[in-house]
Amino acid sequence: MIEQIPINDAKFVRTKDELCFQEVVDSFPDANRILVYSFNISLSVNRFLLEQLRKAGEHAEIIFVSNLPDRRKKYDKEKGQITQRRIDEYKNRLRPENFGEKANVFFDFNNHSKIIATNEVAYIGSANFSDASASNLESGIITRDSHFIQYLFESVQSTFTEETLPYYEILFPFAMQLMGDLRDKRELYCEFRDSCYSLSGHGYSNVWYYLNENVDLKRELLDTVYLHYVENEVLGSFVANLEDLELEQTSEFSAILNELNGFKNRINEILELSSIYDLFTFDLSSETNKIFYKEYSIEEEADKYLEKAQDEALEKVRELSESCRNYLDEMIVLIHDYNQKYKELINHSKGYKIVNRGIDNA
Repeated sequence: MIEQIPINDAKFVRTKDELCFQEVVDSFPDANRILVYSFNISLSVNRFLLEQLRKAGEHAEIIFVSNLPDRRKKYDKEKGQITQRRIDEYKNRLRPENFGEKANVFFDFNNHSKIIATNEVAYIGSANFSDASASNLESGIITRDSHFIQYLFESVQSTFTEETLPYYEILFPFAMQLMGDLRDKRELYCEFRDSCYSLSGHGYSNVWYYLNENVDLKRELLDTVYLHYVENEVLGSFVANLEDLELEQTSEFSAILNELNGFKNRINEILELSSIYDLFTFDLSSETNKIFYKEYSIEEEADKYLEKAQDEALEKVRELSESCRNYLDEMIVLIHDYNQKYKELINHSKGYKIVNRGIDNA
């Protein structure tokens, strides 16, 4: 693999007893995004750079990619405890929460590049993001080429390999699935509600009117509701991943799951006990023909009796619709409340995280 990107508006820098990328650090207070690739960080008492990153994390999105210098494929037993302590210290220094809510830390055991960038200026060179690098003879380039800087940020994910590990082995990827599922559920809620009710009025006088015989329900819609709220494979997969990671559920988390399960059971009960399936599959044209050929096909003036058959079919759907109205009202409320509780589940899931077990092999 080789990438060649032309750079404009760049200058060469070489330093001793100074940070080679000080110009980038100076831009941290005004940065929206910060990107750091480093082979290592300093474990010395001086933590100037990490402190600057922490301050920037109050307002900026941070992506930090580091190697783990003391990590080996095999370890000397006599030095194992020392190595373990150094790895633990290194991980503790790079805890994402040290740098704000929008910080993401990754370990890439093939990484040897050194890049420090904000959305305004970037450094590429020999210096690690380490206070100790100020003591070394370091060199590199600093650029304010906006197109190149945009490329740096956009190409981050493409540099990741199977050996690139996020700091936390968290439920975030699964929570993202829940978030996507919630978007679908919200759209489904609106579709279900609008199939049963029509909004009429202006401003504060808006009123929802039940559509009665005009209830526009399709079997496919009901099946989708069943898949999302009764079966809900996305939620099942989420809970299974909790168990696979051996993460103990908090009492609050368990309570949310129990409430969702209660909503699910009631929705399923309504579908089984009510005539909603009959309403969803009711076909006015078919029912009209059925009544006509059964009751009036031998009568003269077929058009008049066909209209009569249609009136009887309409009355039948009105009765069916009215018998389902309370159940439909309850389902609309249940689906709405389910979605609200689902959002709580997503927010709560952010607290489930463990340090990625693939990082430390000592």
